[in-house]
Amino acid sequence: MRRLFIAFTLIILFGQVKIASAREILQGDACTVAADTTITGDVFVACQQIIIDGTVTGSVFGTALTGRINGTVEKNLYLLMWQLEINGSIGGDVHFAGASVRLQPETRLGGSVVSASLSTQLEDIAVPGSITGIGYQLLQDGQVGEEINFWGTALTVDGTVNGDVTASVGDRNSTGVRELRTLFNALFRIDLIDPGLRVTENAAINGVLSYESVSEGEIAGQLATPPVFTPVVVALDLDGQGDIGQSIAVYLNAVLREFIGLGLIGLLTLLFVPIVLLDPIYSLRTRPLPSLGVGLVTFIAAFPIGIFAALIGLLLFFVFALLGLVDLGLGFGLVIEVITLAGVGLFVFVAIYITRVIVALALGRLLLRVLLGERVEGRMNVVALLIGVVLLALLVSLPIIGVLINALAVFLGLGAILTLVQRELDQVRQQSPPRPRGGDYIQIPPPILEEDLSAPGMANLPDGFKWWE
Repeated sequence: MRRLFIAFTLIILFGQVKIASAREILQGDACTVAADTTITGDVFVACQQIIIDGTVTGSVFGTALTGRINGTVEKNLYLLMWQLEINGSIGGDVHFAGASVRLQPETRLGGSVVSASLSTQLEDIAVPGSITGIGYQLLQDGQVGEEINFWGTALTVDGTVNGDVTASVGDRNSTGVRELRTLFNALFRIDLIDPGLRVTENAAINGVLSYESVSEGEIAGQLATPPVFTPVVVALDLDGQGDIGQSIAVYLNAVLREFIGLGLIGLLTLLFVPIVLLDPIYSLRTRPLPSLGVGLVTFIAAFPIGIFAALIGLLLFFVFALLGLVDLGLGFGLVIEVITLAGVGLFVFVAIYITRVIVALALGRLLLRVLLGERVEGRMNVVALLIGVVLLALLVSLPIIGVLINALAVFLGLGAILTLVQRELDQVRQQSPPRPRGGDYIQIPPPILEEDLSAPGMANLPDGFKWWE
């Protein structure tokens, strides 16, 4: 059944099967909706390049490398692609994920813009709804009917925003992007701007401007209320250019946060499920290098696996939608996405906290054994945990080297957990009796006979005859 389902899915997606419904499937290298063409209903796209010069009365779903929309889409866009340019009319919302999306001045939009991309650029257009973006940069020019929410590195507001502007951006004084600008412009045709917030003199924000950054933004436009700036301190300054007292305070604040977080989670885990912390320490002590390697490989592989699982949910939704079973596809897709999100959340929690708590406990136990010369057990594990948490918090809060120590602790702890799980599985397999294969059979021993069965017919039997088999 699984092979049949895979084959059927591939035929639907890449074959020449035509499904009689109010949906159009575009696939191939170059997909074009000509200017004199009107497609009634939704359009599903799986192409290298998609160009829409005509009219689509429904929504457009799908993926491509590049795309250009010069015509009309009467409902919404849901696109995953590298680069997208819009010059036409979109009756609903634009949902985009990829490297770059540009809404040029000819664009007529009826809803909102939701973008997860390296660069999102709106050039002198009116957005009746809101703009929500995450990525490196967002450049807004024109008029926004509602609010702007952005999480990234660079935000430029060069038009009118009737609602609030909420942003989290990078340091305006940073110069690291300048070395990458030429490379990105040449290879990917993406012009990166400098980090930070910029509200030009042509801009007007009728709501509240609130933003987080390392440095204050460049604000020259008209604001209805004073801006709300939340400074973010990211590292300890050791080059002597800043206030050393403030730098030490920042460092101690980071140490305190690490101590509270790791200490609280470690104490709760040690109190209720101590096996989660104590058992992996054996692997960490006896096999540190294999644990480091296993943890590193698992950490790197976990993110592609999570993305693949999420794409499976989207694939199921599209397959069932093509068959006309939108509700069933939505149900299956949501179940898979919920399971994926739960798994990713659990993995992130374990990788960020539990792994480092295991390393901290191992460090504390090692120090106590060196100082006291005796095995750490019982309540001494709590003392060992607190000692290890303090030591680890002091190390991971250091600039530059702290990142490496933090990563080393995560990889060691994660590898110790997985090594323990593998060892437990091996023991279970060794204790389980082997099951007979298809051509094997179980030898049944002869029964113990308590009387002589020298009955008629038992003589002159061939050699090797066993009546009990």
